[in-house]
Amino acid sequence: GKVRYLGASNVLGWQLQKIVDLSKYMGLNKWITLQTEYSLMSRGIEWELTDVCRREGIGIIPFSPLKGGLLTGKFTREGDMEEGSRITAATKSKKPFISAPDFDEFRKNDKFWTMMDVMKKVAKDQGKTVPQVALRWLLQKDVVSSVIIGAKTVQQ
Repeated sequence: GKVRYLGASNVLGWQLQKIVDLSKYMGLNKWITLQTEYSLMSRGIEWELTDVCRREGIGIIPFSPLKGGLLTGKFTREGDMEEGSRITAATKSKKPFISAPDFDEFRKNDKFWTMMDVMKKVAKDQGKTVPQVALRWLLQKDVVSSVIIGAKTVQQ
């Protein structure tokens, strides 16, 4: 079969531009999507990748838009972590990964708690939930096509 739609994941800006340029040069199908981590807490792609995507017409589909649940508003600095959550497992094992950071690191991060206070205020003022605020922030970006939610349960 033929590949109709091409996408990349977890590349740097210069790498994506090189991919796009090489594909154009070779007459291959256009790259249309980039899957990468992007959220209010993970904005590193704004340094290069968003510019490449905007210029080349590539839609970003962020994964971990709620940063493993940290941007849901259900965590408190002094509170216990939810048993069975990815963040709890990562924190207890001291083996964090992109979509499940070590919560103990965030307990000490004043910037994070200030951001969460602002998100809670915006959510309350707009009659929305904290996760809706986090997702809306992403979905209003001109280069974001959709988001990938890593729900763990049917209720989520």
